[in-house]
Amino acid sequence: MKESREPDRGVADTFRSPRVFVRGDLVRPGMVLTMLGTTDELSEAIARTQWRPWAEGSYVSHAGMFVERLPGGHWTFFEADDAGTGTAIPPSCLTFECGGTQQWTVFPDAAAGYVYEHPGLAARVEADPAGTGAQLKKLTDEYHEVYSHYVRLAGAAGVYGPMARGVLSRKQRERDEAEGALSPRGHEGVFCSEAVTLVLEGMNCPAFEGEVSAATVGPGDFAVSELVAVEGAVRVETAERMGLTPARWAECEKLRRAEREGGLALLNKQVRANKVLEERVKAMEAVAREHSEMMARFRAEMARFREKLGG
Repeated sequence: MKESREPDRGVADTFRSPRVFVRGDLVRPGMVLTMLGTTDELSEAIARTQWRPWAEGSYVSHAGMFVERLPGGHWTFFEADDAGTGTAIPPSCLTFECGGTQQWTVFPDAAAGYVYEHPGLAARVEADPAGTGAQLKKLTDEYHEVYSHYVRLAGAAGVYGPMARGVLSRKQRERDEAEGALSPRGHEGVFCSEAVTLVLEGMNCPAFEGEVSAATVGPGDFAVSELVAVEGAVRVETAERMGLTPARWAECEKLRRAEREGGLALLNKQVRANKVLEERVKAMEAVAREHSEMMARFRAEMARFREKLGG
């Protein structure tokens, strides 16, 4: 693929560094994107434990799935992260001129990316794109919950030592302090690669042979799965290619973090969390009503029993 023209300064000011671009015209419903996240030290730790020297795409820390193409070239993207589990629209899409017009979806918190698809699911999309896409959308729409407890990531990474679990527990406490009811005790949720694995299973296109628990699948495992890599679907822009000075790079980093902490991700998280809490409140109210009805029946029986004794 030819190099694109160098983006102008307006693009550099708009999209935070580093960034991964996924070519929209090559994407189909059900394709999986794995990424190397850049948000904190946890992403790097997950990538290290997932890495296999013989599989380039295994050095990643996050996974999600493309679900539905929207007008204007945008895609809804299914994933589980600190913002919750469900579908959202990636930040934006950008057009490059590469011997023609190509649209690229931007993932600003990723330093590397790989796109895969399941051959069976790809065949179904080709044969019945509308029906398969609707089935996939219906399945992913069922997921609206908080993110997994961090300690569950140890099982997917194959790390069971007390030190690693201690670090994950500390990260969990920090998240609970920041988000309160979004991480209630006893509700574990799902993590990113677990969610993608469950959706593929729900579409009868499992990513792995045999009986593999979704809770043991890490993002790097998709590089050695039944999924097939989609060539030419990803490009990574760097500070050098974007023509950014070190000072400007640092400035973009600050803006990116501020955007993540106070922008759309927070709003999405609150909306999803409200849905989860609303369902829990309804369940608690149902239990309370049942207990109240049982107490009413008990009191009625006791009253009849006293009448018999009195008579």
